[in-house]
Amino acid sequence: NGTRTKWTLSMWVKRSKLGAENSLSGVYIDGNNEDALGFNSDDTLSFIDFRSGGYGSGGRLVTNRLFRDVSSWYNLIFRWDTGDSTADNRMKIWVNGVEETSFAQRNNPSTNTESLFNSTTAWIYGAKGNSSASFLDGYMAEVVFCDNQKLEPTSFGEFDEDSGIWKPIKVSGLTFGTNGFFLDLEYSSNLGNHASGVTDFT
Repeated sequence: NGTRTKWTLSMWVKRSKLGAENSLSGVYIDGNNEDALGFNSDDTLSFIDFRSGGYGSGGRLVTNRLFRDVSSWYNLIFRWDTGDSTADNRMKIWVNGVEETSFAQRNNPSTNTESLFNSTTAWIYGAKGNSSASFLDGYMAEVVFCDNQKLEPTSFGEFDEDSGIWKPIKVSGLTFGTNGFFLDLEYSSNLGNHASGVTDFT
């Protein structure tokens, strides 16, 4: 385990298929205990910590916004901080540097709830946690996970002075913590390469 009450995850994603469930990442213990990030079949975006047949002490964010641009990259940032005394601050999503604030579904996790992300259970990227369905049909780059850190979008990107477009910045100065990692996904022969030299993903 790493720190399961506070972490920040950033990734760049370009969709290739709409109207279908496209999972970005997941941790699966059983049908009653699962964490998942991804696009839903209605093209909304979800951040889910599902516990014991319901959301219980876990949490859920499902956007009202639809994500149907297949020509551009999205920088998606997910932050979990259940030590925060303000319930609405315990789960956050940013897209291209702007915080999502309008949700079709919202369940705030209880104080100090430990996520399944960053546990000893296998963490899958590009599919659901049980790796059996909902594979990502698209592209993924610059996956950065910072264990035990509550970071802002400016740790991962910035707005271009001329175009105003959100663009990536070098993340080499970040510290990743116990279970943190930086997957640059540059080498097709070794997609699990940890660019900072720690243990690679399989």
